[in-house]
Amino acid sequence: MTENSNHALEAKKQQVAENEIKDSAWITSSGDKIKTSAVPFSVYMAILSKIKDPLPPVEMDEDLGRKVPNFNNPEYLRELSENSQKRSDETINIAVLFGVELVDGVPPKEKWLNRLLFSQRITGEPNLDSFNLEDKIDLEFIYKKFVALASIEDINKILMEIGISAEKVEKADESFRGDTESE
Repeated sequence: MTENSNHALEAKKQQVAENEIKDSAWITSSGDKIKTSAVPFSVYMAILSKIKDPLPPVEMDEDLGRKVPNFNNPEYLRELSENSQKRSDETINIAVLFGVELVDGVPPKEKWLNRLLFSQRITGEPNLDSFNLEDKIDLEFIYKKFVALASIEDINKILMEIGISAEKVEKADESFRGDTESE
């Protein structure tokens, strides 16, 4: 066996050990038992790439005598900020839908859905209008996002366990901008 194959074998053993750790179930702050698993990066990219950042407006620079992009335009910055928030929200949605398994499955909707609908009537949140409340996948997502993962600590833990850190989200967000000003 060559030296390289020993490194490969050790890396594989570490990967298996890490996956076994990730496969262990834990209890969320709401009392639900979940398991997490990695979500393929291609899934994130396929979904997040649909959020397109605007091009900066071009304005005449009298000193240069030509038109230049205005990266400080308030409307442009507002749109970038909104898109960054959309990407963060979608990252969480992807992690919840693809990276979280409810060990005991989704409880019958009669036990939890009415509370969410009541909250929506009173506060407007969570907005469930775009969901099909008879669809199994929609109900699973709604339960996981709005009931099982009730705290920010739960969300942060699943993001860490499936390998999505705030730094990775920010780095991916920057890659969508194509903004070379910060480089």
